[in-house]
Amino acid sequence: MKANIPERTYYKIGEVSSILGVKPHIVRYWVSEFPQIRLKKTKSGQRLFTRRDIDLLLAIERLIIGEEYTVSGAKTRLQELRERGIEDHALYDAIQKLQTTELIDQVLADPTPSEQEGAPTSQESLNFEGGSDADHAEPPHNPETKSASHHAIARIEELERALELREHQLETLTAAHAHQRETDARMRQRLQERADAAEAQLAEEQAALARRIDLTQKSLLEERQFFADEQHILTLYIEELEESLYQAKEQEREAREARDDARRRAQTRAMQQRYALRKIAYSAKRQRDVHTHVRLLATRLQQRVREQRTLTGQMNRDDSD
Repeated sequence: MKANIPERTYYKIGEVSSILGVKPHIVRYWVSEFPQIRLKKTKSGQRLFTRRDIDLLLAIERLIIGEEYTVSGAKTRLQELRERGIEDHALYDAIQKLQTTELIDQVLADPTPSEQEGAPTSQESLNFEGGSDADHAEPPHNPETKSASHHAIARIEELERALELREHQLETLTAAHAHQRETDARMRQRLQERADAAEAQLAEEQAALARRIDLTQKSLLEERQFFADEQHILTLYIEELEESLYQAKEQEREAREARDDARRRAQTRAMQQRYALRKIAYSAKRQRDVHTHVRLLATRLQQRVREQRTLTGQMNRDDSD
């Protein structure tokens, strides 16, 4: 069924699937299988269809869903129609017309029983239907000629019955085609009603969305003013905090410098005390060494005195003797 297509430069895949009456994934599959469909894409990768693409897809939908062709068979059928010089925008109507014409050709091509058994030649028919005046004046008395005439009459009757049958089939096909057109018209009407209802619903949704946008913009303006006031207050508070932080850092720096000076003075006093203690210890050691040396000298002197006294005592005893 060929849908009413709105006049537009490009169509989205959702609109195309609604026009064709199939799911979007089926449209994507047909696009991947038929290289004749050359889509355009936006920077975000969204597929855009032209009117030519929709005409091709309608023809493909007619072949695959309407006439139950396979994908390869639909490709072959489209190629045959293109070779006949049919343009893309006329493919759908051409497929519908060719389907009806091929059914009629198929019926006309079916042989009748009399044709399968054998019929009189065209020359015999012509001789029977359109003979000369002499023949009408003096009909032949040959039995074979009479048999041929009866056979030709029977053949004509069979052809008339076959023609009536084919006319009846043609009327049936015409009625089916008319019924199909009525069905298509009803379907188009339903689709138009759905489209009108969708447009009305879309208009209502757009109006509701516009109202929501207005309310949102107003609330955003109020929130923006509130946040601006809050930002001003926070800026003043941050400035006060920065000032107090700067003063605290200055006080901490001064206290650190004072601690460093006190530590350096304490270190200097400790070094001086250690130097004085080392000096006192060195002096005490020297005094101990001097005292030790003096005691050693005194001990040696006392020993020598004792030795001298011992020697003097011996000499005195020898003299006395």
